[in-house]
Amino acid sequence: MKSILNVYHRARTLLGWLAGYLLVASVVLILLAGTVFDSGILTDPTPAQLLAVVAFMIFLLRMDVAVANEGLEKEVDGKTGKMSDAAERIEATQSNINGAVRQLSTDVELMRRTLHRSGKLWTLEQAIEDLRSLVEKAGPAKTLTIKHLGLNMSNAWDELCPMLKEFVRDRPVVLDLLILGKGAAGGVVPPDGNVAALPEDVEHWLESGDKKRAQIEQVLREIEQAVRAEGGSLTARVRSYRDLPVVHGIRIKGPFDAAYLSICRWDEKEPDPFWWGGKYYHRVQSTDSDEQKDLMKILDGYFERWWAMNAKTEFASSTA
Repeated sequence: MKSILNVYHRARTLLGWLAGYLLVASVVLILLAGTVFDSGILTDPTPAQLLAVVAFMIFLLRMDVAVANEGLEKEVDGKTGKMSDAAERIEATQSNINGAVRQLSTDVELMRRTLHRSGKLWTLEQAIEDLRSLVEKAGPAKTLTIKHLGLNMSNAWDELCPMLKEFVRDRPVVLDLLILGKGAAGGVVPPDGNVAALPEDVEHWLESGDKKRAQIEQVLREIEQAVRAEGGSLTARVRSYRDLPVVHGIRIKGPFDAAYLSICRWDEKEPDPFWWGGKYYHRVQSTDSDEQKDLMKILDGYFERWWAMNAKTEFASSTA
């Protein structure tokens, strides 16, 4: 743009000088003509001679103004160009600042999440909410595979069920659920026909687990009917197990790897000394560290063993 303006001003100047030269030549010719054909040029000039002199003075004045204007225009153009360059530099600097601010915001958010999660123990409600956000980020269409190693599911199902109903609308869902139950004998009946004694608290969990399982299976049938009408996909299997629980939690096997697990413990401060640890869930998403790998391996090991030992106690439902 700046070079175009320079060419324009230069062309105007050249045209002005050309017009000036023509006027000067005309004046000279007129004066010479007056000198040759009329001896009274200076004492008694003709109107044509006066007009030529006036035109010559106007030309000189115009050229002086044109030169001044050209200088002024060049100065203005130079300052305008400098201002444009400065504006471009400011815009580039602002863009760099905005990019740096965005990157800083990203880094701060990542740091916040890292600090929020690092070393943090989760409640069951927080674990379910975090799982919901991970599934939503994974997007629809990909199969969600859940392996839930539960206790009596008196709390976990109330949190898991709404999320399950929500997710089956957008993606295929596979659910394998293990729940404590009095009717299950660990898949192996001792020779004397007696099952191993469990802590009194766990015996209560067995009874409540059987009752909760009946409710869960009914809800799964209802979800199955609704999903079939909407064209969704749900594959659900439920098995009971009878054993002393050590770990329990939610394991996601697809479309990503994650786990939320808690460890049962003896705690005399709780109403029931053998406590399920509901406020102390460990979040396992990355398996980069040996610690994360080991926690995932522990949960997988317990689930797969008890699942395999209790195949005869299965409830199965599928819309696939």
